[in-house]
Amino acid sequence: MDEFLSQIVERVSEQTGVKPEKLDASTRLLQDIGMDGDDAVEFFEDFEERYGVDLSPLYANWGRHFGPEGFGTPKTFVVLLILMFAPVSLLLFGVSPIWGWAVELAGVVIWNLAVRKWAPKDETLTVTVGDLVLAAKSKRWPLVYNTP
Repeated sequence: MDEFLSQIVERVSEQTGVKPEKLDASTRLLQDIGMDGDDAVEFFEDFEERYGVDLSPLYANWGRHFGPEGFGTPKTFVVLLILMFAPVSLLLFGVSPIWGWAVELAGVVIWNLAVRKWAPKDETLTVTVGDLVLAAKSKRWPLVYNTP
């Protein structure tokens, strides 16, 4: 294994808790291992300092790769609202707990199917461990951006 690759795999493993054996050059930081928000910021600040890489192009396009720390997506919010339905229906309408939970589960399933069918496609740009290796070797961010 390439020296840079093994060092970066080890650092990504330390940051995320994912075992090094499960990481390789094709591993996507956000999509595969969930690195996002403040965790991603912290990782890239350390990466920039450790390898002397100019990450200004990445920082200028940060929102195209990663999201902010916090609550998540509107989808998450709707699922949480649906999850609150069973206890509320039990209290307000005297619905049996089994029916409340059954309706709730059906609501979550229907919502997820609707989101998959009609939600806009995820256009998040990926960053892979291999991109980090290229950046560490060249001392500059390897991805080139078109103006959105």
